[in-house]
Order: sequence, then structure tokens, then C-alpha cells
Amino acid sequence: MSFEKVQAFKDACKNNRYDEAQSLLVQLKKEFIKYPSFLLTTRFFKKVGTEIEGSKDIHNEIKLVRETLEYAILLIARNFKSNESEREFKTNMNMLKKYYTTTLPPAIGESERKSIILGINLLRLLATNQMAAFHTELELIPVELREDDYIAYPIQLELFLMEGSYTKLKNYIDKTPSEDFNQLIRYLVDQSVRKEIASCIEKSYETLRLSELQKLLLFDSVDATKGFVFQQSWDYNPNTESVNFKVNEPIHVFTPTTPASATFTPGGQHKRPTPGNSFSMANANAVIGRNFKYATEVNRII
Repeated sequence: MSFEKVQAFKDACKNNRYDEAQSLLVQLKKEFIKYPSFLLTTRFFKKVGTEIEGSKDIHNEIKLVRETLEYAILLIARNFKSNESEREFKTNMNMLKKYYTTTLPPAIGESERKSIILGINLLRLLATNQMAAFHTELELIPVELREDDYIAYPIQLELFLMEGSYTKLKNYIDKTPSEDFNQLIRYLVDQSVRKEIASCIEKSYETLRLSELQKLLLFDSVDATKGFVFQQSWDYNPNTESVNFKVNEPIHVFTPTTPASATFTPGGQHKRPTPGNSFSMANANAVIGRNFKYATEVNRII
């Protein structure tokens, strides 16, 4: 094994030289396959038996592969952009899990990067909308480890997403415990959160200034906000720099008559209600329901 190659890979990862690091990773994996301990198979443990406890060579092999896979995952997380990124992340994470879930000799010890890797994996599942897998992975993490900042962060994000608490979410996403989380957060916002906020805005506002809309939609620039506005087919007014949204059908308020089931003529006679002059409980419920929905959507984004 060329330790110079391992060091070159780690340096490329630390400096985010993605293509170089990926090329070196392929070369390293080809060498790792030659290790008897690679992926910690049942066959390996049967062969070495208790020898694993005192074998420094085996210990070094295990730690080297584990560390390399961890660096690979952090690299992919910092450059997460597409389904290809998801495939690469999942492949390396599945390999690394063998080193996290297998009972190893105390001399090898826990990885100092385990918490951040587990946290990033949870965030990746959120960002790609794999909610069932998110909860499955969470169940595998010991309760005491969930208090760790790296793991608690995606857990709290998931709670805000499930509540639809976008105000809390907006305030929380900038508090990432590590820069390694930032790209996955951007991916989460771009792929799902922004669309949900936009849906709420359409139901809650008739018009907004572009600068206000930029803040609500979590954009970094006015140009990016304009691009989204045109994509949504919203009405942009360049003179006032404001955006007009499609307004829902007007809500008609019906005034009840006395008695509710009839209307009276000047002569004192009454007649059956007609659709144009009557008040019905269905109409009242519709008004209440729409107003409640409006208040709910405003509360989610303000």
C-alpha cells in the first residue's frame, strides 16, 4: 500500500479537489480489496479468530479503510448535487457501516469522525426525501448519541419539516454544526423546502416586494429570486419591484336572515330561500375553513 497515495487522497479531500480525490479513491479501493479484512466479512473473522486482538497489521488495515471511506463521504457531502452524488454517497456509506456496526478490538477504538458521518447521513436522507430510511437509520443510533450536535441537528430539522414550521426552519438552517453540512442544506432547500414555502406564500399574500420575497424563499441574490418568480409564472412588476400572486376566488360573506330557513316580504309573508338570498351552514363552514387555512399558511412562513 502506498501511504503517499493515501495522504494525497486526504489532501485532495481537505482542499475539495473532487475529481482528483475520486480518481485516487478508485485506486485505493482496488488495493483495499486485497486486504483479508476488507469489509470485515464473516469469512475473515472465522479465519483469523482471536488473532485479530493482537495483530497491529490488521488493526492498521481496518483503521485505514475506515478513515478513507469517511473522507470519501465528507467529500461527496460537500459536493452533493445530483442522483449521481446520492449513488456514490450510498455506496460508500454502505461499506462504512460494516466498520461502525461490527464489534472490533478495543485497540482499534471508535472513529473520531463517526458522529459527523452519522449526522451527515441523516441529513442526506432528509435532503433526498427518504423519510422512511431516515427513521430506520435513526433507530439504529443509540439514544445517548442523539444528543451529539452533529446528530441532533438533522433530527431537529426533520421535526420542523414535519410540523411545517418554516419560520423555525429558516432560523435553524444557518446554525449547521459543521461546514460539511452546508451543501446538503442547500440541496434540501432547493429540492423541497423552497417549493413548500412558495406554496404557502401563494395562499397567504396578494403581493410582496421582491426583497421581502428573497428573504422568505431563502435566496442569496435578487437575480436568483427573479428566476424563481418567472419559473413559478408569478406576475412581476419591475416598476414597483413587487410580485403579485394568483389570488384565490373571493370569499363571499353571507348574512343570515331571520328565521334562517326563510325570508320575509314587506307584506309579512315568507317564502322558501333561494341560492341567491339564503344563508346556509355550508357557506359558513366554507368561510371559516378558508379563513383558518389562510391563518395557518401565514403562521407557517411569518
